[in-house]
Amino acid sequence: MIIDTHTHIFREDTYKTYFTKANGKISKALTLQYPISSKSKKELSRTSLENLVAFAQSAGNLHVIGGVNMEEDISKQIQLLENLFAEK
Repeated sequence: MIIDTHTHIFREDTYKTYFTKANGKISKALTLQYPISSKSKKELSRTSLENLVAFAQSAGNLHVIGGVNMEEDISKQIQLLENLFAEK
């Protein structure tokens, strides 16, 4: 089993392309969620952490590594991460 530990898979089309190109040689992937400053122009092109976690859960072999933006409210971000990644 090979696990790719550094991907930026946020959407279904990227997911399908990635695993098609991997040709069955990668069984799992970790996608890095990286927070973007609320002042960033690129913010609109990124998926929310909540949506990314839901997408990864639906994929089954994609797992999210959460991140914290040091320029924003850290406590609020950590609380969100704790809520989303709590074992259920």
